[in-house]
Amino acid sequence: MRSGVRRRRRARAGQLSTPRGDRRHHPALGRRRPPAVVSRSRSASRSRSLPLRRTPVDRRLRALRRQRGALRQRPALPPLGGGGRPRRRAAHAPPAGARGSGVRSLGRRDGRAGHVGRDARRAREALPPLGQPRVRRRGRRRRLRARRARRRTCDGLSARRARDAPRPLRRESQRAARHGPRPGGDPAVLRGPRGAGGLDPGLPRAAAAGAEPPVPSRGRVRRIVWVLLALAVGVIVASALALRSRAVQDALVSRIARRRIGRNTSALLAPDALRVLLCGTSSPIPSRERAEACTAVFAGGHLWIVDTGPGSWRTLALRRVRGEAVGAVFLTHFHSDHIGELGEFNLQTWAAGRPGPLRVYGPAGVTDVVRGFTQAYADDTRFRIAHHGAALLPPERSTMAAMPVVLEGADAARILDEDGVVVTAFAVAHDPVKPAFGYRFDYGGRSVVVSGDTRPCPNLVTQARGADVLVHEAQANALVRIMEEAARDTGESRVAKILGDIPSYHSDPADVAREAVTAGVRLLVLTHFTPPPDNEVLRRIFRRDVEAVPPHGLVLGEDGTLVVLPTGSDVVQVSRLDP
Repeated sequence: MRSGVRRRRRARAGQLSTPRGDRRHHPALGRRRPPAVVSRSRSASRSRSLPLRRTPVDRRLRALRRQRGALRQRPALPPLGGGGRPRRRAAHAPPAGARGSGVRSLGRRDGRAGHVGRDARRAREALPPLGQPRVRRRGRRRRLRARRARRRTCDGLSARRARDAPRPLRRESQRAARHGPRPGGDPAVLRGPRGAGGLDPGLPRAAAAGAEPPVPSRGRVRRIVWVLLALAVGVIVASALALRSRAVQDALVSRIARRRIGRNTSALLAPDALRVLLCGTSSPIPSRERAEACTAVFAGGHLWIVDTGPGSWRTLALRRVRGEAVGAVFLTHFHSDHIGELGEFNLQTWAAGRPGPLRVYGPAGVTDVVRGFTQAYADDTRFRIAHHGAALLPPERSTMAAMPVVLEGADAARILDEDGVVVTAFAVAHDPVKPAFGYRFDYGGRSVVVSGDTRPCPNLVTQARGADVLVHEAQANALVRIMEEAARDTGESRVAKILGDIPSYHSDPADVAREAVTAGVRLLVLTHFTPPPDNEVLRRIFRRDVEAVPPHGLVLGEDGTLVVLPTGSDVVQVSRLDP
């Protein structure tokens, strides 16, 4: 209370002082100036100036202003009581005896000194310091107004003024910004002062200032957004209505059919490379994305199929693989997931124009398998000949020719040599399934080995030695054990028994990788997965125990994985053939 009373008394007497926080660095003297005292009355100029004591509230306000960055540079006045030459009052400063010199309260929200009167503050700000231009303090609203004023349109007006300007003026300003001034003069042209420092009088304001393109106003942006949304909705509605039209429906279906039917995959049969396409990479465990065991080898202008698992022909048909180019089918053994699609392969390749009976190679017993599928499809074959005619579907080409493979105590035997393609069959360990084969294809100095189903087998390592690619089955035994425990816990004893038996005649990925490194193959491609790795977690589990891999790496095969081995080189290319 006493300090407030003293301040009011001194204010009435005309004695005001600047706070200690208003000291400024004097550029001429190179030191701090003493506190400046401002007098607002003639009597005060003759009286002694007494500086005010700073209270804890003043110190707190100063600290808050410093933290918020609100304490800006303000010009200081020389002391009126001597010690320097008094400055001349600025023309725009209020007179010394202006009214309103009373002391303000300390609780101001504008960030200014609370104990200085309004007129006193204006007078102090009006006088610039020595050697420095006058600096005005601006509050938040004033800064926002200045920022809006700096936003110029193409004719130099503020965004608000340009928005509110008449339409002809806006069009003229935009035209001037784009195409330059008119021959007779343009109001949008900036006429700068003459001399070296002036601007070019022939340039528009935006170009002369070197500014960026004008920013559209907020209202204009909103209108553009609404127009775009309306157009998008209109397109969607129009498309929905068009799809109800029979003409549009027929046109769309015709275009899709032409694109699919006209797709040409003859490049796969080119003789410049040995190609391997995975058309079935799953096991009897069902998968939404994979067919069961099937591998297609393109070499010598023919298509050679290893195993015909259920769903494998669909994988080839979706990729428009030419069925008439199938030269032969090689069966590794007679499990259902390896032979289930044999009848469909025979029917589809016959309908596609196969030049003769389909040759089927396999272990002893392949004759019975071929005879059984032929009898199962006998009525279907007869119906199709009667419907389409014998000229299109010759009956003599609808049959299959069984080609049994007998090793006679040897570990491997060459079973085909045609158009530069050499196929070798070799025995693998898939007990109690006997015999079970793997196949090696050699063409143009390149080679690929397909393992079939087997546990780790020394004969496979021998036959795969020096091959470019090894396509090997893989079973994650860790996952199989987890599935077995889950089946046992849920009361599925039959499923648990089957899952507990299968690890004995399949290969774990870690064992397969070691065999590939030992055989010296360039690339290892895993297929026939148990269980199928249809998500990232399962794929990581298949890879996590693999310690050593071949030079060109390890590939987890998918339906559509394509490996290309150009003849006469060591290049190995891996890609994907999508439907």
